[in-house]
Amino acid sequence: MRANHALTVRDQAPAPAPRAAGSVCIITQNYSFGGMEVHTLGLMETLLEAGYAIELVANRFDYYDAVVRDRGWADRVSIVHTTLGGILYGDPGDRLAWRQVLRGLKSETLIFPKGNNNYGQLGFLRECRRVFKKIVFIEHLEPRTRPSVRSKRRFIPALGLWWHKRRIVSALGSRYADTVIAVSDKVRQRLVDDIGYSKDKVVVVRNGVPWREFVRNQDRGTAVRSRYQIPSTAFVFGMLSRLSDEKGIDTALYAFAKLLERNPQSSVYLVIAGEGYAEEKLKQLTKDLGLEARVKFVGFVSKPDEVLSAFDVILFSSRLEGLPLGLLQGMAAGCIPIVTRISGMPEAVNSPEIGWVVPPQNPDDLSTAMADVLALDRETAAKMRRNVIRRIQDHFDLAAANRRIVELVES
Repeated sequence: MRANHALTVRDQAPAPAPRAAGSVCIITQNYSFGGMEVHTLGLMETLLEAGYAIELVANRFDYYDAVVRDRGWADRVSIVHTTLGGILYGDPGDRLAWRQVLRGLKSETLIFPKGNNNYGQLGFLRECRRVFKKIVFIEHLEPRTRPSVRSKRRFIPALGLWWHKRRIVSALGSRYADTVIAVSDKVRQRLVDDIGYSKDKVVVVRNGVPWREFVRNQDRGTAVRSRYQIPSTAFVFGMLSRLSDEKGIDTALYAFAKLLERNPQSSVYLVIAGEGYAEEKLKQLTKDLGLEARVKFVGFVSKPDEVLSAFDVILFSSRLEGLPLGLLQGMAAGCIPIVTRISGMPEAVNSPEIGWVVPPQNPDDLSTAMADVLALDRETAAKMRRNVIRRIQDHFDLAAANRRIVELVES
């Protein structure tokens, strides 16, 4: 079911619709498909299994329509399309238009997945609070780092006034939520300590994956390598990520160039699966570094389990992150992880027997880690893969994570 809302009229909003206890509203705003969207779909599936109907407000994003149709959810998921401001900090607000949309919904509870803590202008959140009996935020990323440069005059920031203003707005916005779900311990810590979220309100529910769907399959991996002209015997570093600046893919490219300088005779490739606004810039950097023969941009993949079977390593060189599903999926498929020390990633890669954790924005250290994994003997690599798979199965199960979220929605 689809309703289109241009919503430029600023007249009086209609009377609110009767609330329905068995219905949950999810409001999303996206620019490409990535981990947050996968997480949202998994949560929707769990809510449907628990007997809920879902009202999905998709602001400026149409991807969910095809998924809802293809999964047979159309009779239980109604999609409302909007093109309104007010969700992202800095956008012109459309508070009265949001009031009109929200009052036409029936759900008692709102789930608001947030790509970062700057999602949700105060006017938008105020309108949500007027309509919904319960509001649950899901915080996927830790906030941006507090600026360290200060004025010579004591207590007066020289730079970073934008950060302090956004911190205040984010802290005020958190008061509109009844519960805030953070996807990792680090995300919770930063929200509480740096932004000012109430520690009693923020609960950690780590991301999970349906690990049974990501069993490593050599035949599928060989087929993927053949599709992209990669030798079956080559060593493949893989990335499964949105192509955006915060993902640090440029750092990975610089590190990969250093790796090839140190190992010029090695048959080694870097495969980057995903889409996003930084794609052309990253492709130009690849060309500038002379890496076009060894770096493959394969675009968005609808079946990540297939491409992950072609990876030896799952690589995340992020500058800003939460606990990325692509990392957990890759580990479930037996890919040895190399990650940066950002947010929840060290919580997954919590031991040298699991993988490597390196500083962010450091191509030298990242290249050294890549060389170390490339030098592993077969027996050691196989043992690490077993450790990686066990880590996901024991601690990052999707069904368990989503059941916990539903419990918080119902509490």
